[in-house]
Amino acid sequence: QTGCDDADSEAGITVSLNLKYPSTVYLIDDARAESMPRWAQSQWKPTSLVIKGNDPKRLKVYRAELPSGPLTLGASRDGIQARKGNYIIAVQPRILAPDGKVATVESVLPLLEGANLERGQDLFFSLHGANCASCHQVKGRGNNHAPDLSEIGSRASAKVLLESILKPSASIVEGFAAQVISTRSGESYTGVVLEETGKRITMAMLGGKTSTIQRADILSRESLPISAMPPGFGAIMNRQQLADLTAWLIGLKKSSTHRDPDSSFVPQSLLQKINIQLLR
Repeated sequence: QTGCDDADSEAGITVSLNLKYPSTVYLIDDARAESMPRWAQSQWKPTSLVIKGNDPKRLKVYRAELPSGPLTLGASRDGIQARKGNYIIAVQPRILAPDGKVATVESVLPLLEGANLERGQDLFFSLHGANCASCHQVKGRGNNHAPDLSEIGSRASAKVLLESILKPSASIVEGFAAQVISTRSGESYTGVVLEETGKRITMAMLGGKTSTIQRADILSRESLPISAMPPGFGAIMNRQQLADLTAWLIGLKKSSTHRDPDSSFVPQSLLQKINIQLLR
């Protein structure tokens, strides 16, 4: 459907969707409407947020905290006499579920066996998860502001990965230590240097943003003995979520089209010949 194909609908289900995680769901509605649609009035509560635009000029924002599972949205004019356009729905999943405890490597390792790989991938890529992709790439997806993790499972064990997540400054990959640059205009930048020329320096900042600083404006520059990766992941994720993320990363291995010549691989045709000889 296009933007207003169903703007005049008065009954029935307009949209059905499935919330993968418990979510904060926003219903954004034309401020000129006398009320929300009837089906939404029991769940969505008004907020102080207002979105300004051209047509309509004001949109009210309502909010509901909903569990994971099916969500059905009703007609635009259910119980409303006049309405010009459709409502808008925005979903903010609550992927992170901290439990108030700071995880350790020893407390997470036993949980790897029951890890949920799909949830681990969501934690890596989602803005509402650990958001690892704001700095790291996997198979071309994400930012290249930190080491590429496309084949990390071939280079590191689960224990090493967990240590890197929980204590990122314990072992810093060369070239990815944090630097602080102060400028003559009074600004300070902390991050990783992505590019450096005779005239300017481009830095990757926390959250995936980049900043370009003119060399002529630099007052001081200092390398720090810490990683640019923040150290708080053991607090914002619970132990099972850390296990989910680690297990997914461990599965990112280098694909191989050849076998190790020292391996014990025996071609099927040779096995058949051996079996025939044994039967004789």
